[in-house]
Amino acid sequence: MEVEPLFIEQKSPEIRNALDKAPIYRKRVTVKARKAIAGEEITTFFNDGAGITKETENTAEEGDWIVTSPLGEIYIVKEKIFNDSYRAIGEDGTYKARKFCRAIVNPYGGPVKIMASWGSYQSGGSNCYIIDSCDEEGKRDSSPYIVAAEAFDATYELVEDFDKK
Repeated sequence: MEVEPLFIEQKSPEIRNALDKAPIYRKRVTVKARKAIAGEEITTFFNDGAGITKETENTAEEGDWIVTSPLGEIYIVKEKIFNDSYRAIGEDGTYKARKFCRAIVNPYGGPVKIMASWGSYQSGGSNCYIIDSCDEEGKRDSSPYIVAAEAFDATYELVEDFDKK
């Protein structure tokens, strides 16, 4: 029997406070990216250990980018966010993340759902992460989103000496 995800307000004081105190991570892997075609629809899926689940859907606008993670997760990124967050490391569409994030494990004990900043619902399993990009000083962007646990564990690493920079 499938459990209906709990709707959470990703900018609630509880989530904001937890993210403000959360450890800092960085993406340790490269991604493939290409310019999106305006109107292109992307549905993102995640594997929560119990099977493949729809995470979110989004429609590309002019200037957006389509990013594919090493695990095959495909998602849309706004042009400004893409340019601020990634740098090309080759001519084959390979990019490396340049930003950091703060992350917490889903504190609710079951599947969750949020209204993402791009205007669509985003779902995560009981062990998903709620993350928010941050700058080199740890200041969050205040646009939390969900990353499946498997994807987070495979692509992010803890920045041990973040405060010593």
